[in-house]
Amino acid sequence: GGEATITIRHLLTHSSGLYDYIDVNPADHGDGFLSSFTTGQFSTFEYQMAPAGRMWNYSNPNFSLAGLTVENVGGAPYRTAMHDRVFEPLGMKRTQFLGADVIADGNYAYGLTTDASSNPLVQAPDAYDSPWARPAGFAFSTVYGLARFEPFLDDGNPAVLPDAERIAMQSPQINMELGAGDLQNYGYALFVDKGFFLDDGYHATTLVSHGGDVPGFAADIYSIPSTKFAIIVLANTDGAHFTDTVVYALEHYAALSAPTTAPSFPIDPATFASLAGDYQDDFNVGRVTIASTADGLTISMPDL
Repeated sequence: GGEATITIRHLLTHSSGLYDYIDVNPADHGDGFLSSFTTGQFSTFEYQMAPAGRMWNYSNPNFSLAGLTVENVGGAPYRTAMHDRVFEPLGMKRTQFLGADVIADGNYAYGLTTDASSNPLVQAPDAYDSPWARPAGFAFSTVYGLARFEPFLDDGNPAVLPDAERIAMQSPQINMELGAGDLQNYGYALFVDKGFFLDDGYHATTLVSHGGDVPGFAADIYSIPSTKFAIIVLANTDGAHFTDTVVYALEHYAALSAPTTAPSFPIDPATFASLAGDYQDDFNVGRVTIASTADGLTISMPDL
């Protein structure tokens, strides 16, 4: 009932309030499925958890709806629009959406995942496709391809996006409210940390990043705009994000300034009373009661 209040800004900052959902391999692999599913079956189980703009909540449907908007405004399928307006101008020649195109390219990796019984499963690049999930990052690429995207973030390309919008992408748009004051933010489809911790301490430097996973594959890109350093990691197995390697690279090659004193974010008990009350979640847990006591907050979910 709140769809009329959702804007493109809400979609790209994950503040629409929409429940998260993704399907990696629907039966229909045609380009039209993005539109037909969004305007059809999707509405039977999607719901808005909170009013648009109230909170940050990562939800893949935000990207799918934004992708459908690209189709409706531009008059071309999402994957065609991305090829013509982003991949081709940036020279990302081996970045594509169709598994068949990856197989035809001939230089690709199989993914290692598990089946429903937790048995090892090797996933071929053309084992699944999801036109509906493509706008959520469901693309094949290479490290070198993504390395062509990084200079776009740093220096821009007016043929792809005006500089003001490119800068806004990697500027804080909404506080993620994860308990770190105003450090952890989301831009437009990018995480933007105003500061971050490494093994050697706290660095008061902006870090722009995003990662993603589909069965058998993992991907990450981290960027330090102030020094134009980036590290890109692609892996062909579940959850392989190579965190230690990323930390080492940032510490030794990103030209970071020396660590500084980390900010503190003390919890203020004076705010507890404002959270007390009775809540209702019709889709998951039912009744929720939050009470403020001398020892802090208590949360009760009696319907569970």
